Amino acid sequence: MSFDALQLCLAAGALLIGATSFGWVVWLVLDHQRRHARLTRTRALELGVELRSPSLRTLLPKVSDPLFASLRRLLPPLFTWRDGRRLDRHAAACAHDLPDMIDIMILGLQAGLSFDGALSAYVGHFDTPVAREFALAQHRYQLGLSSRRKAFQELCERAPDEAVMRFCAVVSEALLLGAPLSVTFSTLSFELRRYQKLKFEERIARAPVKLLIPLGLCVLPAVLILLMGPVLIQMIAGLRL
Repeated sequence: MSFDALQLCLAAGALLIGATSFGWVVWLVLDHQRRHARLTRTRALELGVELRSPSLRTLLPKVSDPLFASLRRLLPPLFTWRDGRRLDRHAAACAHDLPDMIDIMILGLQAGLSFDGALSAYVGHFDTPVAREFALAQHRYQLGLSSRRKAFQELCERAPDEAVMRFCAVVSEALLLGAPLSVTFSTLSFELRRYQKLKFEERIARAPVKLLIPLGLCVLPAVLILLMGPVLIQMIAGLRL
């Protein structure tokens, strides 16, 4: 075997290993997305929130590009994963701003405003993802397009995060039973901030473990090829002699 043929074989092997590693990484990402969707649905059922399959029809602009439509038909898992990632980012942004919204609503309630008045004051002065979502929900039930509980359920479908679901469930139950919202919101704000802190600590703890996947699938095979390539070349040259 000549030196050029050996180089070609090594390059083909490296390409094959790289493609296999990329496929494994994509499969792991899609599997994580399915597990996350199943866990979100389970938590929604535990909180008493009706959650249908997540959709980004209200978040994504309409696309008329035929090439994009063809790719969407050919690669549905990839686009499903991308849409799921966008939905997760939107839900995470809503959950991140939710404790601040609750604190501002507590000030409004202590000043004598009702729940709708405090919510209107927040959505009227802030332009955050959670403010836009609650403005849409409030607009729907104030116009009579849906009930308050149904509007909050639709909001949870657009932002399927546990913090948002818990807030909507607590508000619905408190308004139904006549519980004091100021005390309820104070406890909820503290719990949500503690939950976000624990969530960040969990993500930090999982980071080293996640780094092992690309290190083992992508970096390690390339290093082995670089280390073993000269050895193989010398062995073949010795056999030819």
